[in-house]
Amino acid sequence: MFLTWQEEQEAGWLMEMARRGWHLRGYHSFVYSFVQGEPEEVVYKLDYRKALKKVEHEEYVALFEDSGWTHVDDYMGWHYFKSAATAKVLPEIYSDSDSLLQKYKQLLTTLISCALPLLAIYFLIVLQNDYVFMLVLKILYPMILGVLLICILKTSLKLQRIKKRE
Repeated sequence: MFLTWQEEQEAGWLMEMARRGWHLRGYHSFVYSFVQGEPEEVVYKLDYRKALKKVEHEEYVALFEDSGWTHVDDYMGWHYFKSAATAKVLPEIYSDSDSLLQKYKQLLTTLISCALPLLAIYFLIVLQNDYVFMLVLKILYPMILGVLLICILKTSLKLQRIKKRE
């Protein structure tokens, strides 16, 4: 699945940086910030939660911290957690299917919420105008919508697979 693959790639890269002594401090607008320290074997995992109120955010982070995870940062619903990699089996962020199911349901809702307005703008504005600058949008919008559609389909398939495992 695209999103799962992307999450694993990002987490793997962050783990490699920690092995070299560079530890994730934060993430914002496609830019990572690191702090230099001692090399460590850590596991990074990403979780998706829609915007949480302050109290909900505190409870959410406390739940993960009680399970041995440290909340590093969050950006646009994506939360970065890390944990010491002491065992040969890397720790998982979820211990039950219900939580995993909730993650992908929220992600699917967000993806659809992004796709619908873009689709409406494309059909109602972009395709209806023949201005020169609209040519760029006539090319760009289908590409963006295509990526969103792939993410929506793959997230839906992931949800179905999780439901079948239950």
